[in-house]
Amino acid sequence: MDGLHPYVAYGVLPFFAFVSAGFSFADLGWSGLTTPMSVGVVLGLLAGKPIGVLAFVALALVLRLGRRPLGANWLELFGISLLCGAGFTMSFFIGALAFSPTDVVAQGQIRAAVITGSLLSVLAGGGVLSWARARREAA
Repeated sequence: MDGLHPYVAYGVLPFFAFVSAGFSFADLGWSGLTTPMSVGVVLGLLAGKPIGVLAFVALALVLRLGRRPLGANWLELFGISLLCGAGFTMSFFIGALAFSPTDVVAQGQIRAAVITGSLLSVLAGGGVLSWARARREAA
């Protein structure tokens, strides 16, 4: 069972998520990712979610409603907040509600932008967390 975990977690589940969301790679292209709508979606996932998460963490700390995990620093919290941009289920849902289902081009652009924003968030969050770990090990 444990031997199957990497294949299921990193292969089967993402593939299932794409298929159930109705995502198709057939009509993807770079031109669809440069529209204002797509850029807005990508920036919302890559910058908007981390800003919101960090703002509410700071607010909770200031109001003493919570505390940072023991040993965690702000760089690590920033890396975790970047990973929050990886959630694409609600982004697909909101995109489907925002545009007419008959507008196939807009629906495809939204889906491509959500996938791009999610992947960039994962890469940025992983990079920041790797950098934070290197800094911790060096100290």
